[in-house]
Amino acid sequence: MNIATLRMKVAVNHFKHLLLDDLHVSAVHQETEVFKKLAPRCKDVEISDKTWKSWFADPPIIPRIETIRRLDELASCAIRVISKKDGENKSLPSAFYGQLVHGGLVKRMMQASKSKHPLIALKDRAESYRPISALHLHIDAIEICALSNGYGDIPWETVKQVGSERVLNLIAERWGPRKGSVYSELTSDLQLEWDAASPNERIEIRKVFARFKPDPFERNLNAQATPNWNIAGIEADVSPLHIYKVLFSLAADSKFLVADRLAAWSLDLATSALAMHALVLPRTEN
Repeated sequence: MNIATLRMKVAVNHFKHLLLDDLHVSAVHQETEVFKKLAPRCKDVEISDKTWKSWFADPPIIPRIETIRRLDELASCAIRVISKKDGENKSLPSAFYGQLVHGGLVKRMMQASKSKHPLIALKDRAESYRPISALHLHIDAIEICALSNGYGDIPWETVKQVGSERVLNLIAERWGPRKGSVYSELTSDLQLEWDAASPNERIEIRKVFARFKPDPFERNLNAQATPNWNIAGIEADVSPLHIYKVLFSLAADSKFLVADRLAAWSLDLATSALAMHALVLPRTEN
């Protein structure tokens, strides 16, 4: 399977999973169920059943960017994602599927350039790349692992190294022990306890916090998730090239890796493993 086919399959199945939830069957177009869901929500966005089915062909038809934008338009009117942290219904980011199908780190790096210093240009484009989501970054890592083309006079091994290092840097921005951005996005310890508690248990929880003035309940409910770094055995300053060690070591903190935390961790752990494989493999082959 080539990367264009993979990107398309991931995009349409991701959309259908969010739309149909438990009714979703992977790799099946489910035209009847999909259009039944879309009809009352997306009256102003037109898509034919022929087009929809073609996206689930084997191999799927890869639409032009103008066509795949319809999928983003459908997502904007039909899909809401419930935030685990605050319970809010949120739309997907703009151009989520367009970027998933036609964007990516490799495409950004491989843009044509008239620079007299192509390696610098390549690194600059990699550094400026920011994925829309962790899923986008995961697909980037898969693409970098499969990369076998150079960029002009720059060998494929170098391109692979630049790309994999960028992926690891982005993972480090999310999971670094000192300033990782992902922790503020994840459910707090108190929120997890609150969600699992019975009505009577919730009354007791509120009583405990009410003993303090001011009451810290809301602050703790909305606090960021914090691993037990003593259990993980990780120091605060970890280089991006070793961020995979942070993710691997977090497995020791079983109380932390639950619910949305486990989902975020498992995807980024796989992404970091792919990036490390892409980084190390050329060196072992030489």
